[in-house]
Amino acid sequence: MTSDLPALSQGDEYVAHFHGGPYDGQTEHRVSTDGSWPEQIMQIVNESAIDAELRYTAGNARDAGGTVLVDYIYSPEGSEGFIDPAERYDS
Repeated sequence: MTSDLPALSQGDEYVAHFHGGPYDGQTEHRVSTDGSWPEQIMQIVNESAIDAELRYTAGNARDAGGTVLVDYIYSPEGSEGFIDPAERYDS
């Protein structure tokens, strides 16, 4: 039986594609340090000098024209809350 997951070697580049949250639709080129991709990525969002860590969890991974593409889905339950700048100063 063979795995449907694409193979990576240490030093290979892959693309993280973010779904949901503030990074929705963005991609990031990353390098595998150990021949795999991380199960979770923490991204930092900075809005008006206030930082929040956002958790993205790995979903589907596939080969897209010779490049490994990994979908990362926003996980609000594992992320720090952040306040919409428009609501930050409401009384």
